[in-house]
Amino acid sequence: MVKLHPIHRIASPEEISKTVLWLCSEDSSFITGTAIPVDGGYSAK
Repeated sequence: MVKLHPIHRIASPEEISKTVLWLCSEDSSFITGTAIPVDGGYSAK
């Protein structure tokens, strides 16, 4: 499975949680109704 990812590794829990924390913060207050894939570029290949 790791070989399928462009950066050849799986995201760590910390990498996922940083995105979630940002989405819950005021810094993302203008973000509405979108999907933000945290997939290491997998969806872009």
